[in-house]
Amino acid sequence: MKIIPILTLLSLCSCLAAPLSAQKNVQPDPEEILQAKQLKVKYEKADVVTLNNLEVYTFGFDDKNKKVTVTEDSKEKLMCIGTDYNMPIVKFYDAESSVESVEVYYKNKKQKAITPHDEYFNNSDYFYSDARVVYFGLDFPQQGFQYQVNFNKHYKDIKYFTRIYFTSPYPIQKKELQFIIPRWLDLELKEMNFKGYEINKTVTYDAKADADIYTYVATNLESQAKEEQAPGPSYLYPHLLVIAKAYEKNGQKEQLFSSTKDLYRWYKSLVDGMQDNPEVLKEKVAELTANAETDIDKLKAIYYWVQDNVRYIAFEDGIAGFQPESCQLVFKNKYGDCKGMANLTKNMLQLAGYDARLTWIGTKRIAYDYSLPSLVVDNHMICSVFLNDKHYFLDPTEKYNAFTDYAERIQGKQALIEDGDNFILANVPVMTIDNNVERIFRQLNISGETLTGNAEHTFNGESKTDLLYKVNQMETDQLQDAMKAYITLNDKNLRISNMLTSDINNRDQLFRIAYDFQQENAVSEFGDEIYLDVDYYKEFEQFKFDADRKTDYLITHKMKLEVETEIALPEGYQLSYLPKGINEKHDDFSFSVNFKTTEKKIIYHKVITLDKAVIRKKDFEHWNQCIDKLEEVYHEQIVLERKQ
Repeated sequence: MKIIPILTLLSLCSCLAAPLSAQKNVQPDPEEILQAKQLKVKYEKADVVTLNNLEVYTFGFDDKNKKVTVTEDSKEKLMCIGTDYNMPIVKFYDAESSVESVEVYYKNKKQKAITPHDEYFNNSDYFYSDARVVYFGLDFPQQGFQYQVNFNKHYKDIKYFTRIYFTSPYPIQKKELQFIIPRWLDLELKEMNFKGYEINKTVTYDAKADADIYTYVATNLESQAKEEQAPGPSYLYPHLLVIAKAYEKNGQKEQLFSSTKDLYRWYKSLVDGMQDNPEVLKEKVAELTANAETDIDKLKAIYYWVQDNVRYIAFEDGIAGFQPESCQLVFKNKYGDCKGMANLTKNMLQLAGYDARLTWIGTKRIAYDYSLPSLVVDNHMICSVFLNDKHYFLDPTEKYNAFTDYAERIQGKQALIEDGDNFILANVPVMTIDNNVERIFRQLNISGETLTGNAEHTFNGESKTDLLYKVNQMETDQLQDAMKAYITLNDKNLRISNMLTSDINNRDQLFRIAYDFQQENAVSEFGDEIYLDVDYYKEFEQFKFDADRKTDYLITHKMKLEVETEIALPEGYQLSYLPKGINEKHDDFSFSVNFKTTEKKIIYHKVITLDKAVIRKKDFEHWNQCIDKLEEVYHEQIVLERKQ
């Protein structure tokens, strides 16, 4: 593992600036304070605004390594629009890039002394990442105060210089991106999400440098939204994809990423460079398939074994972020990233005699497909199997996923499948909500202020996967407690007994929980009347969206929830009041609640569907209205009265 040396910043640290109180012309003047106040009105939630940001990108060539290089020079003028603010300044780099210098200036162009930290970026999503960060704090003592921050960053290989966003966590008054592209380099700047933004482009030619100069100027950019369950930024914000297609040096043209074929060729070169030794897997493959009767049984046995026995650990370190680990090492360690787990699955399946192949794919967080030859197109690897004219996508990182189920995050996404010197493009099937159903059936009896009865919960698809993942994190002797906590929501008024569950390790069947229960303080009695609330879980209660939310809300998976409750009428009582139900339908979601009666019981039936795994911003108002109506039903009670 290659460790990048700590960035040398001694030249900056030795440049000691005078104390702020001794600096001349650094305090904001009345015009700057007025400007800051006006910007605060415009950007009410912000404390800092970028007044002007210029980023200049130039391209060179490393003759020794035969790589096109990129240099980024950025100058950013910042203004505090709050009363005061301490702003974190960060710049990321990795094994394929380096931060060469960082400088900070007051508005009078005097340099400010800083002590940047340089360390590995601590990201809990990764077991190990080569991402590093240069960072320091910048103190703005008052409204209107300004700094200019300059960075110089170097990319060793243009293939890793993939995209540039116009927006940032802070509002930007003006941002200028300039690309000085020499004519020997064939480079495309693909404009993404420009609609609705004030972005102008100009192209000029510099004869002396024999280079085309592309300049983009964006103004009045809002800050990027910090919202939970939001789509990935590639769907939301204006950015440029940098596609380096080819270069020509000394009369010779070299292909980079001009097509999907070029991208695949590079991926294949990494796979071909692996040192796989599948011989060490033979004994385990034979053991797993010995009692399997059909091809599907054999595929499942291997796929489920990898799910159960190899721990997923995200790993990103230079070229290892793109090249799978050898199958024998993942098998020995019993852990690996998505690439290593996919490669182990592929090799085990091939040993069993099946046509298994590595498959690159971008999850739904990424807006692109393989029409763009770029490393930003995918962030995941799975395994494809072709059997009897059918195609199966296997993702061993999805614990407890059934053989023919696909996680929401890859459904519908285009995949790049290895095929020797060629490749295959295919889309992962999209599952419907009928594949992903959760049902709850309860039978209730009224005994004083207590509800007694029995219930059954069944889960399928991703509702089952989520549950199995949670309960399998618990030790075996804690399984009953985990199930009870799930069912009761840790409510001490609900006591569970006689619980039975189906096999938690069987992915291919519905998962079932059955139990008896007693629910205390669930019934209110006033004189000759009994008041009863029959909906225990009240799903989506208070699940509404604020008007100022800017992005769609992503749900983990499509959902169909069915709840049916039967309430036996107690002896000597009759129905006095039955709430009205609702029936609200939308293209992407629906809410249906109905009450009906028979001679001896009341039946409550609820169905909630989320046909898409997203609630779109344009539908928030309608959604909120539906939740209001649902809550009206939740807050009403069934009333029984004593017979006269």
